[in-house]
Amino acid sequence: ERRFPYSYTYRDYVIRALNDDLPYDRFVTEQLAADQLPLGADKRPLAAMGFLTLGRRFLNNIHDIIDDRIDVVTRGLMGLTVGCSRCHDHKFDAIPARDYYSLYGVFASSVEPGDLPRIDAAGLSTEVQPFESELAKRQAAVDAYVASQRAVLIESYRRKAGEYLVAVHAGKTADLNRAMAERWRAWLNGARKAGTHRQLLAALDGPDAAKRVSEIIGPKGLAHPGEPLDLPADLEPFFDRAQRDRYRAIRKKVDLWKATGPGAPPRAMVLVDAPAPTNPRVFVRGNPGNPGVPVPRQFLEVVAGETRRPFTKGSGRLELAEAIVSPDNPLTPRVIVNRVWMLHFGQGLVRTPGDFGVRGEKPTHPELLDWLARDLIDSGWSLKRLHQVIVTSAAYRQRSDVETGLKLDPENRLLWKFNRRRLEFEPLRDALLAVSGLLDRHMTGPAVEITTTPFPPRRSVYAFIERQNLPGVFRTFDLASPDATTPQRHATTVPQQALFLMNSPFAVQQARAFASRADLVNLSDESRIDRMHELAYGRKADPQERALALAFVREGGAGGLSGWEQYAQVLLLGNEFAFVD
Repeated sequence: ERRFPYSYTYRDYVIRALNDDLPYDRFVTEQLAADQLPLGADKRPLAAMGFLTLGRRFLNNIHDIIDDRIDVVTRGLMGLTVGCSRCHDHKFDAIPARDYYSLYGVFASSVEPGDLPRIDAAGLSTEVQPFESELAKRQAAVDAYVASQRAVLIESYRRKAGEYLVAVHAGKTADLNRAMAERWRAWLNGARKAGTHRQLLAALDGPDAAKRVSEIIGPKGLAHPGEPLDLPADLEPFFDRAQRDRYRAIRKKVDLWKATGPGAPPRAMVLVDAPAPTNPRVFVRGNPGNPGVPVPRQFLEVVAGETRRPFTKGSGRLELAEAIVSPDNPLTPRVIVNRVWMLHFGQGLVRTPGDFGVRGEKPTHPELLDWLARDLIDSGWSLKRLHQVIVTSAAYRQRSDVETGLKLDPENRLLWKFNRRRLEFEPLRDALLAVSGLLDRHMTGPAVEITTTPFPPRRSVYAFIERQNLPGVFRTFDLASPDATTPQRHATTVPQQALFLMNSPFAVQQARAFASRADLVNLSDESRIDRMHELAYGRKADPQERALALAFVREGGAGGLSGWEQYAQVLLLGNEFAFVD
């Protein structure tokens, strides 16, 4: 099942945290290590860890998964391209490969539990009980199949014990089950080191070695705890193709129900510390098969300085979070301040929001960036105060009109005017729904499919995203790749965007609803035009617009739309609707 059934809990956490003005340092800490914080009875902050767990899976390549987590933490929170140090020391910034693998050890020491924690109120509601009952039935089928195959597998691998042990001894295991071969290899190395099972080891080099080894092992040998024939709980790696196909078929029914079953209780997609932390080593040229010098789990020297100390609490995730939000770390407050500024102005004070290193752009207003960062910390890391400071500033309240400054600063890097900005797809779609009067303001809950009929009126932040099959409308409007860390969206202007507003069934539906709003239909024609302008543009129509509109609607409609419906669509197609001045 490719869908993350509980990804919505992370989205709901972020919205709630921003609405509640959760201090940004706490916001970051919960996203990295909520499992290690004293949360009390309210476990909803555990959902914050979707920040780490909702990334790309890379066909379950753990090294790539960890690399992605290192990237989203360091580039997303501190503007450092630490991922460039995976195979060698950073070519430009003071980030050696040793520091990359120090962070690698932190995330290699963190695992995703099989049973994700529930974050709803204690006890099963009446809506949840049917879901849990069906889930238990499907899981019981999986457990029954695994139990039925355990004895089959053990007997099968017992008959092949000699074959496996001789092959491992000779280093020729290509045609054998990899997981079982690894168990025999580990056991053989341990026996040699301990000097045990000498008769068995001696038989490995004799004639008919496989047969003699099997006879020595016997019908009950090497099945004690920790021995090769004592199979672990997870049997999938030991299945043959037919067994694996059957197992995955019934397992998929469980995953599908978790993803789509009505009444599923919310769960947090967390990480927890592994039973024993990993002591990382540098992978020479990034090759995990070529481990180099050992390194401690610790923070980046370029930020923490030479006096940094290794992490000592489990994986070190909590200590990592504390180092990232430390007031002594100059990067974290500047990166978030720059990002908030960028979302208000269209461009950041640093125009490379994901790279504050040597290759990134210098800030256009360095003293302003420093002041805002210090003010954020002094305000208790309040993002709402940061927004207030920015939107009440003289720079934000500048006009958008072109003036003489165009000759001196055509890119407006010095902020002599306010840049005119086009709405991104999500607020544009929400604006269409709001003007039509259909917008569903309900908050929280699983994602909904918004690109097919019947079009739900939920806000676009609740849209379902199919990562491996992104609908064309999202690509048309420059949606960022959902599979990677993207510091800033690209903005293009292409004909398909206007054609969507002209021809898409969704846009036509909103135009019809806009024209037939209950607060419009009983007004005089002039008042109706003024009110439609107020709803769409925040102002009344001027005399020329009113005269043109009256003539247009009185001519009647076309293409299945009435005159008023066509006029509503004209307003929704206007640049004044899609652009923010």
